[in-house]
This record gives sequence, C-alpha cells and structure tokens, in this order.
Amino acid sequence: MYEESKNPFRPSFGSVPPIFLDREDMTNTVAEEIKEENSPYRTTLIYGLRGSGKTSFLVDVCNAVEKDAKWIVVYPAADGNLKQNLISSIISKTESKVKKFFESTELSLSLFGAGIAKGKKDSNDAAGFQSDMEQLLKRLKEKEMSLLIAIDEVSSTEEIKSFASLYNVLRLQNYPVALIMTGLPYNISELQNDKVLTFLLRSARVELAPLELFSVKYSYKKTFEDAGIKISDSTCAFMAKVTAGYPYAFQLLGYLVWKKAAEEISIDVVKNILDEYKVNLFRNVYTKVYSEMSNGDRKILKIIAHSANASVTPKNLAQELGRTPGYVSTYKKRLLEDQVIEIGSNGQIGFSLPYFKDFVLENEEMEEIIV
Repeated sequence: MYEESKNPFRPSFGSVPPIFLDREDMTNTVAEEIKEENSPYRTTLIYGLRGSGKTSFLVDVCNAVEKDAKWIVVYPAADGNLKQNLISSIISKTESKVKKFFESTELSLSLFGAGIAKGKKDSNDAAGFQSDMEQLLKRLKEKEMSLLIAIDEVSSTEEIKSFASLYNVLRLQNYPVALIMTGLPYNISELQNDKVLTFLLRSARVELAPLELFSVKYSYKKTFEDAGIKISDSTCAFMAKVTAGYPYAFQLLGYLVWKKAAEEISIDVVKNILDEYKVNLFRNVYTKVYSEMSNGDRKILKIIAHSANASVTPKNLAQELGRTPGYVSTYKKRLLEDQVIEIGSNGQIGFSLPYFKDFVLENEEMEEIIV
C-alpha cells in the first residue's frame, strides 16, 4: 500500500490540488484578457458548484498574471476587514516588487496603521479607503504598473457590495486595477442583480463546467502508472464514468483508490470503495447543496430521481407538478445554472452529478422516517 502522504489527489475545499486538468487554455485566455485595458475580463466572475475547482482556477489565473513584472496580485480576506486587508496586502506586495515603493511618504505611514492611531482617516471607512486606494493606484500608474485584486468565494454581503461599489469608482477614474472573484452560482447572480452593482452585469462570467471524461481517464492512467502502479484502460474508463466529470469527484475517487493501491488497480478494487466514495460525496457536498435549495427545486429533483432512467422531459415535469411549462422553465434554468442538472441531446433533463439520484432517494427516505 502506498503512503497516504504521497497521495497526489486532494479532495479538500479551498486548496489547490497538485493534479488538475482541462483548464489550461481557459486559464491563459482569462489571464491575458485581464491584462487588456478595455477587456470585460478586467472584472471577472468565476462561478461553479462546490468542488468545481473555483479556487484552483483563481490561483492559476493569478499566477499567470503575476508572471508579468508590471502586475501586482493581492488576495485580501473578506472577513469583516476587507478594505484594511486589501491595503495591507498591496503594501506588502509592492515592497517586494518595487523597492522602497512608498518609502518616506505620509501615505505609507497611514496605510500601515500609524495614521489611524493618530486620528487620521481610517482605511476601513469608505471615504478613507477610497482616498488611500486612489493614492496607491496613482503611484502604481506612475510606475506603469497594475493591480489585480482576487477574492475567493464571495457572497452578497454588505462588505462585498460596499467594496465592489468603490472598485467601480476606481475603474471609472481609469486607475490600473482589475478584479477577479469566485462564488457559487446563486451568490454571483445575486451580486450581479443588486440594484447598485449593475456594472457587474457587464463583467466577464466564467462558468467552470464538468471535466471531459477522456481527460479524466488519461489523467488517472498517467498518475497511477507514473507511480509504478498498473491500471488498465478499462479501469480508468470506469473511474472516469463514475466521476461524471465533477472535479471534486475526480479528486475524491483518485484519493480513495490511491489509498488502496498495491502493484495493480483493478475494477474490483474501485467497486469495493464506491460505498465510501458515495458517503463522502453525500456528506461533503450534496447535503449542503440540497439544504440550500427551495422546496420547488427539490420537488423537481425528486420527480427526476423517481423516473425510470433518472431523466424526464420538461412536458412530463409540468404534468407531474400540475404546473405550466413556464413554471418548470424557471426552475430548470436555476438548476442548470447551479450545475445540478443537465439537458441531454434528446431534450431529457437528468442529473449532472455522480450518484445524485441515489442521494435524492436516500434523503427522501430519511425525511419520511423523521416525519
């Protein structure tokens, strides 16, 4: 059995796994577009289901941008002190990238907190933050440098909305600043549809779609064979199929199979861990996703789960619900955006996530027991 510490798969949230795939071209495209002054990608919103690889994609894009000596990238934490965290991050980065960038300036003292202690403007206050950012960006512009602000997993909080409004003011003044944020689909939609943040509707949206199954298959084969573990094409194809291209499932299944690895991985080895695989999917992702859905969403998912092939037509859904096609269309659109369902080539609506039918049915049984 191979040492777990050397496991190349990482089924954890908010971390960057050593193995990722299918996103290199998209990463490079977004990174290059961000550096274009008039590109809509100057403000980029990345969205996807939990476990779709948003953090990994964000980091990859930022690393690509930061290779350009004219760009500074910061990752302020949105923890209630976003504005102050941002100012501190900029100072830290500029010190390393531009020698003594703010040396012997009143601004540097204020930004490090000395000014706040003396009763000067507070960088967490909207007016103080805007003034500080304008001075910082003016100096960056003089050095022909630009700033990329990266914020992971945003939601429609007052802090984020206040920051986004101020960011838009800075963009309108043609300061060299760009913004990239990740979030769950409904959080991104809520931000974009806020009445004071309509500028976000003109930003670039990047949806992290499922991985190609061929890429998943050959990634598994290469990873295990590079470690000296024999694995057949058919076993890799089976593994790819049971992930359904869901990035978290790709990492999770690879991680669990690696833990069982000896000299060879067979289909039977994979089948023997499927129960553990499903439990982890249900507990770590699906329970949370399902709990955040409306009753209407759940009714539709239950109808799909109880259908013969776990797929139904919009017409059948409307009949089962006793509702109009327009009613069904509203829920279908939302569930598609949330990446829980998919539309087949024949127009049938089915689940996009591995074993989600099993989860819905098991959850329904539990609800009946509790009642």
